[in-house]
Amino acid sequence: MTLFYTGLNSFKLFTGIFKSLKPALRSDTRFAATLEEQFLITLMKLRLNLSRRDIAYRFKITIPTVTSYIEKFINAMFIRLPVALLRKPDREAALKTLPLSFRAQYPNVNYIIDCTELKCETPSNKIDAVSCDSTYKSHHTSKFAIVSTPHGSVAFLSKAFTGRATDVDTIRKSGLLEFIEPGDEFLADRGFINEGDFTSLGAKVHIPSFKGRRDQLTGKETERSRIIANERIHVERVIGNLKKKFMVLRGIVKIKDFCTDYYNNAFISKIFVTCCCLMNAQPTIVPQY
Repeated sequence: MTLFYTGLNSFKLFTGIFKSLKPALRSDTRFAATLEEQFLITLMKLRLNLSRRDIAYRFKITIPTVTSYIEKFINAMFIRLPVALLRKPDREAALKTLPLSFRAQYPNVNYIIDCTELKCETPSNKIDAVSCDSTYKSHHTSKFAIVSTPHGSVAFLSKAFTGRATDVDTIRKSGLLEFIEPGDEFLADRGFINEGDFTSLGAKVHIPSFKGRRDQLTGKETERSRIIANERIHVERVIGNLKKKFMVLRGIVKIKDFCTDYYNNAFISKIFVTCCCLMNAQPTIVPQY
C-alpha cells in the first residue's frame, strides 16, 4: 500500500524521509492535517498525480490548503534531499562496482547523458508557445538535461528549458559543464553534445560513430555504435522508471509551475528534483550483472 500511494518501497523509508524533513518544518495546531498527513498528501500528488480537488475531498480540506501543503513539502524536499540523494558518487568506489556490461566495454565510464521532456500547457503568448513547441513530441514541452550513473541513479538534473531548445544548447546552459571533473567519462548520443566542451575540461565522451560524407560505417564503427547504444539504455530505463513511479511527470505541467522563486528555481524543476531524490533512495532497476 505504501508503494501504491507514495512511490516509496517501504513504510520505513516513508518515516525515514519524513523525520529528515521534520526539523525544517513548522508544526502548527491550526493546520487541518498533521505534518505526516501533509507529507502523505504531497507524495500522493507526485505518485498518482491526483487532482487537488480529489485530494481535498479525500482529506476533507480545501483546495487552497492542499496547494499550501504540497508547496511546503516540495520546497522542503528540494532543499534537504539533494544533499544526500542527488550528488556525485565517489568515482573510485563507483568504478569498482560497475555493472558487468560496463566493466567489459567501458570500465572508466561514470556517467550517461540524456535529455527528457515533460508536456506542458499551451502558453497564451504566441512567442512562448513557439519556443515550447517540441520538434520530437509534437506537443508543447519543457526539456531537462539528465545524467545518470551506470548503476541507475540520477547524479545531475538541469533546470527546465523550453521544448524547442536543442539538446546541445540544453547541455551547455544546464550547468553540467560545471559539474564535470577532469578524468570523468561519459556516454552520450552524438546529437546531445559538442565533444569539445567536454575534452576542454579534461573529460572524455564516447558517442556513436557517424558516416559524414561516407556511404556507410565500417564494421568496427557499427559494432562500437551498437555497444554504446546498448549501454545508454540504462539512462533511458532510469527516465522511464521515474515517469512510471511518479505519474506527476507524465501529466500536463501547468504554466504557473514554470514561475520561478527568488533563486530562479521553477516549481516544476523542484518537483522533478524531488522525484529524482525519492527514486535514488530506493533500489536501482538497472541490472548489476
